[in-house]
Amino acid sequence: MVIANSCEGCFPNVCVVYFHPVTVNADGTRAGMTAEGVQAAAKSTKQLSLQEAQMILGVESQATWEEIMKKYNHLFAANEKHGSFYLQSKVYRAKERLEEEFREKGWDTSEPEGQQTQSESSR
Repeated sequence: MVIANSCEGCFPNVCVVYFHPVTVNADGTRAGMTAEGVQAAAKSTKQLSLQEAQMILGVESQATWEEIMKKYNHLFAANEKHGSFYLQSKVYRAKERLEEEFREKGWDTSEPEGQQTQSESSR
């Protein structure tokens, strides 16, 4: 921070100027986040945590996929009827997050024969 005694257009006798020093790497390139780093940071802040997804659907951490889908179908349909697209999208994203977790653990997330999710039936 630099403080000057006078500055045109500022308060009389005081002008505060902020600056951000630029860090330069040994090879002459500017230090900071790469485009890939920025995208990864943006993605990580947008994704629901596992706990948030469980709270949205109202399921316990040890819930089975059938229990998750039962809650999902109920909440998705309720928000479809009453017109809350925001809540409906939160419910859908919560199901996606839990499905991702199940697949990472190698657990089955397939639906029984002849049964489909609410979002598939509304297409």
